[in-house]
Amino acid sequence: MSLFGSINVAIPFLLDFARDPLLAQRLAEPRLERFIGVIYRPETELQSHYADSSLSRQFDAYLWFDETRAVEEIGVGGQLGVPDTYPFGL
Repeated sequence: MSLFGSINVAIPFLLDFARDPLLAQRLAEPRLERFIGVIYRPETELQSHYADSSLSRQFDAYLWFDETRAVEEIGVGGQLGVPDTYPFGL
């Protein structure tokens, strides 16, 4: 059985910062992280689209997948009531 239950997934790259304090210390140096889903404004891009982040202080581990695939619907069918996107209607 894999880490993800019955899904057979190979995990090619896992950094567990709790098991490697030296690695966590090296990856604690702040680096620029770019936001996604922002409006592009070249004149203020650095100030409005980036922030300092620290990989090992922000996360417990880092997991890299070489291959992924799209999420598939599980076939629950239509549900009555308020839509998940209420009140935005997306």
